Amino acid sequence: MEIAGIGKKFSVFDMVMIAMLASLGIACKPIVAPVMNAAGSLFMIPGGALQSGIFMFWLVLARVFVGKFGAASLTALVQSLMVMLIGIVGNHGLLSLITYTLPGVAIDLVYMLPGLRRQLAAILGGAASCVVAFALRVELMVHLPVWMLFLGCGVAALSGVFGGFFAHMIAGKLQRFSGKDVL
Repeated sequence: MEIAGIGKKFSVFDMVMIAMLASLGIACKPIVAPVMNAAGSLFMIPGGALQSGIFMFWLVLARVFVGKFGAASLTALVQSLMVMLIGIVGNHGLLSLITYTLPGVAIDLVYMLPGLRRQLAAILGGAASCVVAFALRVELMVHLPVWMLFLGCGVAALSGVFGGFFAHMIAGKLQRFSGKDVL
């Protein structure tokens, strides 16, 4: 069974990886969110900006490891459906479809930019997804002042840089176990 992407199809192995990485991303949320929210409150930084790199790490890892356009978007869509259907932390009803899926789309769009080395694409994808996720949540749900939006987007971008870097690094390690050439 295969699902068509742009130019390539997702194999069963790809779909299993996407489901597994989506699940791991959701599973880490109840552990990471309270810690990062507490750390953010110490410095008057929205906790979502700090934690976004950890959550988007899973989406970037899916894109890097699967290596196909749409992998990050599909992983994010699976996460949004899991959150809505199971009622896990971060459920914002139908808004979850937007706030979870669009960061994955941002990663896939970054990978479409011509001439980017793979590591740079992972880093920029991580940063872009974190900024999109933070800005969407602020604008759709929280309505922070503009200065806090810009500060949060800067912190989110930095968090995403680290998340993208580590996703690229981990994908290289996973490559040995799968026999798949991802880097």
